[in-house]
Amino acid sequence: MQARRTQVAKPRGRAGFTLIELLVVISIIAVLAALILPAIQNAREAARRAECLNNMKNVSTAFQTYATANNGRLPYLVTNAGSSSAIRTYRDIGGTATLVGANWCIQLLPFVEEQGLFDRMTVVPNTLAGGGSANDPIFLGDNVNLKVFTCPDDPSEQQGGTLSFVANAGYTTRTHWNNLVDNGTPLNGVHIAGGIIPSSGSSTGYDWSFNDYNGPLPDDNDITQATGLLWQEFGSGSYRSTIDRVPDGTSSTIILTENIQATEWDDPNIGGMAFVVPFEDEGSNANQVDSASTANGLGPDSPGEKRTALGYGTIAFSADADLSESQINSNLATATDGRRPRPASLHPSVVNTFFMDGHGRSISQSIDDTVWIRLVSSGGERFGQDILSDNSF
Repeated sequence: MQARRTQVAKPRGRAGFTLIELLVVISIIAVLAALILPAIQNAREAARRAECLNNMKNVSTAFQTYATANNGRLPYLVTNAGSSSAIRTYRDIGGTATLVGANWCIQLLPFVEEQGLFDRMTVVPNTLAGGGSANDPIFLGDNVNLKVFTCPDDPSEQQGGTLSFVANAGYTTRTHWNNLVDNGTPLNGVHIAGGIIPSSGSSTGYDWSFNDYNGPLPDDNDITQATGLLWQEFGSGSYRSTIDRVPDGTSSTIILTENIQATEWDDPNIGGMAFVVPFEDEGSNANQVDSASTANGLGPDSPGEKRTALGYGTIAFSADADLSESQINSNLATATDGRRPRPASLHPSVVNTFFMDGHGRSISQSIDDTVWIRLVSSGGERFGQDILSDNSF
């Protein structure tokens, strides 16, 4: 019998990567990551911008619902703290619980499904104000985070009280803009679009120089009202825009935009919850606006010529030192919260805006200044402004 040989298999060498192969694989992964990560980041940014637009859409809808419930009138920019019939709340001012006017955010609370919060914020008098309880309006304003008023790209989005959006408050003078930006002086004392106007003139409001500089009269208030949408309450007969009466059209008049230097959703100070456009009022740049006077910068001396007060042209209007600090995203990294009332966001080179008709869009920070100010004004067409079309911006 033939003996069988047991065949023993030779051990085979273990398969593996060589160093060169490993480096090639790592290089391929790095290249793919470099290609994919920006796309992922862009997708995340698009998602954040979409969420921001959705929140703004809800606020825009709240404006329209408010108007429907109030005979077409928009809310006040901030109510009159001295009126017992006004909606009011409390703020901590110098360590003291102080009764203040309610800004547009508080007035919209019932229309963003926050009726309970509105009720607690507006109890007057409130013995709990400043006590830090769940029914203390000061505590609520500092600690309650309302997603509807925030943008996910706002660095303060997770903090209580944060406000990322600001309302259209029209034009102001360069002097008042500088006082706010440099010194923190509130605009509230002058930013009036109507109210009690005695026949001899009033010291409250803007004097656009239609009456030999004797103080704001109806002619001046006509211009002020045409520059924006929301105004503070001041005495009896205070002016309020109506959503169905916008001479420039609801589709070309901005009501809401972003500003990461906004402050808190209960802030009564205009610089912290609105945006404005400043114009020269010192006479040094009188040619920046058609027929501008040497005193106040928006119109001629004769009331009969006020029709040209807002007639901007490429020659008559020049956006140099006058508008540079109020342009979209100006001084983004250095601006102080509550003291830079212009549009600003961390979306790359754009800011989200909403118009009175309820549509939203992202607007480039490089938009032409003359186009931007026409989007801000609500009745500029009545006073010489060109009419905008969709392809104008």
